[in-house]
Amino acid sequence: MASKKTIIKYNPVTVDGNVYNYPVLSPKLESFAMQLIPCKLNLAEAIRRSEYATKDSLAYKHGSQLWARQDLREWLSVHLERLKDQLPKDAQDAINEIRIVKELVAIAYTHIGQIVDWDESGQVTVKTKDELTDAELASIKKVKCEIFETVNDEGSVTSRRTKIELEQHAKLTAIDMLAKLKWDWYKRVGGSKSYDDDQGKKRGYIVVPQPEKRIN
Repeated sequence: MASKKTIIKYNPVTVDGNVYNYPVLSPKLESFAMQLIPCKLNLAEAIRRSEYATKDSLAYKHGSQLWARQDLREWLSVHLERLKDQLPKDAQDAINEIRIVKELVAIAYTHIGQIVDWDESGQVTVKTKDELTDAELASIKKVKCEIFETVNDEGSVTSRRTKIELEQHAKLTAIDMLAKLKWDWYKRVGGSKSYDDDQGKKRGYIVVPQPEKRIN
């Protein structure tokens, strides 16, 4: 079964003779997007300043779910391109760190069943590039395709067989890197909530954003 692709509409905006194709966002989502740069990509704080009426304790979780939306990330990329010469260095560094985490999350949370399908008879079908999401494409390390043809004496092709080898990036490596980064990730874009462990000590927590989880 083919993956459902999100249809994104665009609104061209001309600034100083340059055209920027902004994805069309809902008013609430755009209010969140507009706060991301002033908040240096602190997702929880951006939620608090947006039009979303989210409980403070759920601000980071809601923000991380919104951050997984493709239209939001495209909007932010276009906006960053427009403002690239006006951003302070710490904002640029925070944006780069978020992008690194998102790539690692795509590798860690994408499984092979999202890319290929097979039935009881052993027939394997690989989805086309257009059927794959950005996260699924990011999880692929290598694709190799070989075509084998049988030709008769007259030079006509009588049969054709295709062999496809697909390799994903190492999931355990990505998970290990996320584990090492999680506390720094929590401090930069997480909330302030903590929980008590079995010994009554305060422990921080982190909610890693899922690539395909959506909130309207």
